[in-house]
Amino acid sequence: MHIVSLGMLIFDDVYPESGPPKLGILGGAGTYATVGARLFYPGENSDKVGFVVHTGSDFAQTTRDEIESWKSGSHFVNTPERETTCGKNVYSNGIRGFEFLTDRIQVDHINLPDHYVTANIFHLICGPGRCVEVVKGILARRRELLSSVPGLSDRTSAKPIFVWEPMEGFCEPRNRVFVYEALKYIDVFSPNVHEVSLLFQDQQDIQLAPEGGKDGPGSALDEDFSRAEALAYLKSTQGQCVQLQAKGFNDPNKALVLRKGEKGCAVFTKGRAIPVPAYHVPFKELSKKEKKKWKDKVVDVTGGGNAFLGGFCAGLELGSSMCWRGYNLFEVAALYGTVAASFAIEQVGMPKLTPRKWDGKERWNGEVPGDRLRTMIHRVDPAKFLPELTEEERKEGFEWLSAVELD
Repeated sequence: MHIVSLGMLIFDDVYPESGPPKLGILGGAGTYATVGARLFYPGENSDKVGFVVHTGSDFAQTTRDEIESWKSGSHFVNTPERETTCGKNVYSNGIRGFEFLTDRIQVDHINLPDHYVTANIFHLICGPGRCVEVVKGILARRRELLSSVPGLSDRTSAKPIFVWEPMEGFCEPRNRVFVYEALKYIDVFSPNVHEVSLLFQDQQDIQLAPEGGKDGPGSALDEDFSRAEALAYLKSTQGQCVQLQAKGFNDPNKALVLRKGEKGCAVFTKGRAIPVPAYHVPFKELSKKEKKKWKDKVVDVTGGGNAFLGGFCAGLELGSSMCWRGYNLFEVAALYGTVAASFAIEQVGMPKLTPRKWDGKERWNGEVPGDRLRTMIHRVDPAKFLPELTEEERKEGFEWLSAVELD
């Protein structure tokens, strides 16, 4: 097993801003994240991605058949004494409100089969306290397995990567100190814009560090800022991300990935912040008619962020060959995540895996994920972020990229 999501399977009742509700849709963070990663593990590699599925008394065989058709490493646990977890998603002014309609069984380190515990990358979705508990629990089980199974340590990395997606209900100012503590234990933190704004909604009273001081939010800023400019900046979403970054991610081996919906995402690593556009944003050179057709492919955004993080996890493992000319692995992984999100939001529920055609390539929603990945590579122009490159160097880079095998 390479990638494991600790998110749940949930049957979603979706209430869009317009139109009738859609009830009982297969969803949940674990399901979308698993599919988001699975897109990039075709054929015999499909079982390298998995999550734990707690099936209740109402779990239909057709749903199980759909999950099993992905041929991922999903682990089913029958719980007939309860209904399968169900949630209510209500969209208003572009913001999703969510509540559970049934009891739920959260996935943690205790639920994981042994072969999950030795995975390379874990996707977590939880509050900060549970995040720390789960990371510690996985590492403890991992150490025990590595010491007790001969030869396992030779095939397993010593330290897995933890990607944390916070739950909105925990994103409030009183929990900020606990978020800061959790950042010490994980490698990637990925809130969305709304969650960051909730976490810092008390910033009307923010104070900068004293002149020359080393503590406080102002210490993370460039000396060229005036104090008034610094205060305004720290109240912006990017400034809030800089504060989070200063608390746990001022390290080249860690990243904060801000998810911005239709505006894409921003990847914050030490010394830089790189924006990545969403896939379903029309190209500038298209006609108005073509642009509308491109954007109209978005049907239901439920699960887009979860799928993004599944694809992001895949990119962390598969994207190292694309790190060229100073792009780091987290930025490459965001391209994978953006492609995964694009498939998730083209229909109500999960994207559809279609049979292989004459070329032997897997298709989801009729398209090859690697083709969309190539599109994203060429859309994120390195000239915007790496101005030290000459035109000739950029040309050489794109020529090299065209030869990269992405399937």
